[in-house]
Amino acid sequence: MTSPEVNIPASAPAEPNKTPKDRGIFRLGLAFFVLLATVIVLQIVIALVAKLAFPKLTEMFLFNWMLSLVPLYVFGLPLCMLVLKRVPRAPFETKSLSFPKLLLCAVVVFGVMLAGNLIGNALNGIANMITGVESTNPVLDMVSGSGMLMLFVATVIIAPLGEEFIFRRLLIDRVRSYGELPAILLSGLMFGAFHMNFYQFFYAFFVGVVFAYIYVKTGRLRYSIALHATMNLFGGVISAALLKAIEGIPMDNPEAIAGSDMIILVLATLGLLGYL
Repeated sequence: MTSPEVNIPASAPAEPNKTPKDRGIFRLGLAFFVLLATVIVLQIVIALVAKLAFPKLTEMFLFNWMLSLVPLYVFGLPLCMLVLKRVPRAPFETKSLSFPKLLLCAVVVFGVMLAGNLIGNALNGIANMITGVESTNPVLDMVSGSGMLMLFVATVIIAPLGEEFIFRRLLIDRVRSYGELPAILLSGLMFGAFHMNFYQFFYAFFVGVVFAYIYVKTGRLRYSIALHATMNLFGGVISAALLKAIEGIPMDNPEAIAGSDMIILVLATLGLLGYL
């Protein structure tokens, strides 16, 4: 005599524990969320307090530069690094880049920067036509009104060092274990989104991908820093200086143009043409 079969319901499978990679991705996302949230909140709070208590302060370009730099590097970056402290870095095999290849990379950087700039301006123009609202380029406004020394320090020294450290060293070192292509694309995407305006997103994304590719292939941050600084020097400082030189000349009254002004006008025009 056989005993009847008893169907015992199978217990639900235990939820698998999170792997170190899962935890790493979570901490990576959390770190950059903390970075951006800290920067945005501090900028809003400081700007509101300054506008209410010291309204003339908000009109100073030095204050606006400090408003963009201090929340990022004094508060946001240390908090980001604190969250990333437990996320392991992938080992890198460093390689050198010859000077001719570095020049070729510079040509590529300026090419993709121009292409991204054209795309951003075209899409902004279309958006302005559809909405009827004329948008302004906040970076162009800041660059055109700043002194040359402050502009040079902020864009050619501070920005390349800080941004390459954040979006190449901190980010790629911890994403490269998932594959080089995801690391490169994520670095470029976050670099573009970090600028937080539509005008800069496309060219920042394109050049960010190039910088990330160079860093992944060489393991050396110096190359992307040098290219970033060169791009900002020509795109921000030299072009702004040439435009200011031309704007200071009374173009509406040719007879009032002095000989020295004519020399400046010719040199600035040739410089702009050479830059283009």
